[in-house]
Amino acid sequence: MRFRDYPTAGHPPALTAALEELLVLTYGAIESTNVERWALEFGAAAPPGLPGTMRRSAYETDVVGSIHRLGQRYWERRGEAAVWERPLPTGLPGRPPSVDIALFDTANARETRLEFGVCSTTAAGTLTRQKLRDDAEKLVELAVHTDGGFGAVENYVVLWHHYRVALTLDRRRAFRRAMRHHAAEVAAALGTPGVELLVTSGGDLFAPQHGQEHWVAIGLFRVVAP
Repeated sequence: MRFRDYPTAGHPPALTAALEELLVLTYGAIESTNVERWALEFGAAAPPGLPGTMRRSAYETDVVGSIHRLGQRYWERRGEAAVWERPLPTGLPGRPPSVDIALFDTANARETRLEFGVCSTTAAGTLTRQKLRDDAEKLVELAVHTDGGFGAVENYVVLWHHYRVALTLDRRRAFRRAMRHHAAEVAAALGTPGVELLVTSGGDLFAPQHGQEHWVAIGLFRVVAP
């Protein structure tokens, strides 16, 4: 089962067909990555104890790579060139910062920057705003760095959370409330014109064992730089 929930009544005007299809790509990439990891690790010896942040970072990279592969032909047909790990030279020494995926639309002289990741949580598993704040802050700081011919920049953050309990309407609503609350907090903290939750989506995931419950909730945010 897949679902899509809007933060307020009605379809938000900022949510275009292209953004809704981005959610489909993200959901498909998470599902395929989970199945691939299960198949590769089935029967393998337990891995050495690695910090959870290292394993999560590797997982995020796998998902973003899958989104890029799944989306390349789709974006091409929309007239957009997709760049994975798009570097943004700032003139400062050291390796330049990058965004996960950038889409270059020549016809409209527009660059769309996308940051992806797993929602941050407390040790008890409560969702927090930290990951959203980190990604929104980076996009705002990098918004002034543009390439000739692509002066218009749009910024989006896509975050997801993997649940191992039954998918229920109450849990869907709780995720949506948390994401909406975090967006308002981050916008206030950064002083940006807006960090807006556009939609939450997701659905059931592959579960290798009978009786297991796995599902994912995804939040799509628009970040407006000053």
